Amino acid sequence: MSTLRIAITGLKGAGKTVFLTSLINNLIRGTADSFPAFKKRGVLFSAEPAPLAIARRRFPFNEYMRQYREDSARWPASTVDVSEFHLTLELKKRRARRLNLQLLDYPGERLLDMPLLHKSYDEWSDEVCEESKEPVRRELAEAWTHACEAVAEHGGNAQETAGKAVSAYRAYLLACRERGLQYLQPSAFVLDTEDAAFLDLSFCPLPRDIRTARPAVAAAFAKRYGAYREGYVKPFVEEAVRSSRQVVLVDVLRILRTGLHCFRDTQRCLEEILKVFSYSPSYPPYLRWWRGVRSALSLNRRIERVAFVATKADLATRPNRTRLKHLLEVLVRFASNRLRFRLRDDRIEYDYCAAFRCTEDAAKKLDGMPLSVLKGRRQMPDDEAREGVWFPGEVPEEWPEEAYDPMEAGFMFPVFMPRSLPRDRDDLPIEHLNLDELFYSMVEGYIR
Repeated sequence: MSTLRIAITGLKGAGKTVFLTSLINNLIRGTADSFPAFKKRGVLFSAEPAPLAIARRRFPFNEYMRQYREDSARWPASTVDVSEFHLTLELKKRRARRLNLQLLDYPGERLLDMPLLHKSYDEWSDEVCEESKEPVRRELAEAWTHACEAVAEHGGNAQETAGKAVSAYRAYLLACRERGLQYLQPSAFVLDTEDAAFLDLSFCPLPRDIRTARPAVAAAFAKRYGAYREGYVKPFVEEAVRSSRQVVLVDVLRILRTGLHCFRDTQRCLEEILKVFSYSPSYPPYLRWWRGVRSALSLNRRIERVAFVATKADLATRPNRTRLKHLLEVLVRFASNRLRFRLRDDRIEYDYCAAFRCTEDAAKKLDGMPLSVLKGRRQMPDDEAREGVWFPGEVPEEWPEEAYDPMEAGFMFPVFMPRSLPRDRDDLPIEHLNLDELFYSMVEGYIR
């Protein structure tokens, strides 16, 4: 039985957990009507959960489904640890084919650790210090900058001031996250994860002149940074890159809602992350036996197909959803250009998706003209959800210019909460938009 391992990649808040929960639900409970992409191509499918190896952490699918069935359904909490879900998938067109389908989920924050694998402490420090001078970060970094200066000024044992610098750096990262920035390293500083419990996180970047002035402090920080990289980052990277398909989820509406600094930050995050993964064309049919041998031996596992996906497409009206796809293509242009040196264009896809559809398309008249709106449970400022019909704003045809204000009404795309699933009908699949087309593209090469 062949193994298909799919890495669900995306930054924090991109919707990876919701995507995986809905995909698993639709594979187990789905029908030809709920996954029409298979029906129109004459393909039958069925799936059932498969056991994990003892050392693996299981993706808590059942727990998330229970949350969806509560009276006031809520979105799952963000992932903080690496987990997997395995299924036995059967596909049939002319002949039946069984696959060991492995779905990998990991925190978006940990993806940003991946570039550290190829950077020394000095290189990383210089990079972070230079970034902190950018307009959006400069004010947020003031306390950490002053704490670093105190390390240089302190005479004798600088342990106390060094500790204050570490605390100030952690506060700086959290403040950056509040502003919508996500290129934040190390991830363990902003994640509450049991995987990092054994680590010594008492280090932070130091400017070059301070490293020169206090070589003992710099050496101690560099040693802890190296231990973090080898003990926390390297095992994660080795696990994350061991896939043959990759789905890259991007919340385009969040970027529009936050501002151009979020656009540039997201663009850089995706470029840096994708540099770490290995890509190669799929094997021709007469060599697929060799792919199977290499996969079984975990030799040179490379990604053969990538799908960039604009998530939460149900938060935009029907006429706006194709614009999400276009904006996504522009956003990932530089990252995808690198992939084209390894993959054919038909192995790189762009699409939009709503893994859990929580709105309905509706229309009302404004000044006698029809206006596309959404019906659903909108999340309000007091964290309550209010049912109603809402105009969610217009997705622009192109990314706005430098002067755009994300607080303008047109960019205030509301957040909606999920509708509760029936408690007594666990056989019903989750309603979605385009999830079937996306998954079909991932398994197409295995259908015969």
